[in-house]
Amino acid sequence: MIETSRQTTIPNVIAGLGVEIQRKFYKRVYLFAAVEARAGYGNSKYSYVTSERIENYQFNQYANTIFTPDAYARMFTVNIAPSIGAKILFGSICFGTELSAIQLGYKNIYYSQNFPSYMSTSGFNAGMFRQRFFLHYRF
Repeated sequence: MIETSRQTTIPNVIAGLGVEIQRKFYKRVYLFAAVEARAGYGNSKYSYVTSERIENYQFNQYANTIFTPDAYARMFTVNIAPSIGAKILFGSICFGTELSAIQLGYKNIYYSQNFPSYMSTSGFNAGMFRQRFFLHYRF
C-alpha cells in the first residue's frame, strides 16, 4: 500500500456577521437561535510537504518526503453556521453559552506553482461540534 499525504498552511483574515433571535424563558434566562456567516481571504507564501508511506505485512516505513520551495497561494473561504444557546441577563452584564454542530462552507485555493487548485463547491460538516461560553457588557 502506498499512501500520499500533503499539508498546506495559508494564514487568512476572516470577517463575519450574525443574526440572533431570542425569547425569554424564565425571569432573566433567555434562549436564542443564531446564524453566523464568515468570509476569509489569505494571500501568502506557503510550504508544501508531500510524504509517501509504503506499507505491507512485513514492514512499515516512510520512504519519501519532499519539501517544495516557498511559493505564493491565494485562499478564499465562506462559511455559514447555525447555533443555539442560553444566556442570563443582569442589567448590563450577560453570561451565556452557545452550541453549534453544523457548518456549511465553500473553499477555493489557487497555487502559483504547478499544483492543482483546490475548490470545494460545498463542504457540509456535521461533525464539527463547538461550544462557546461568553461574557458581554452592554453599554
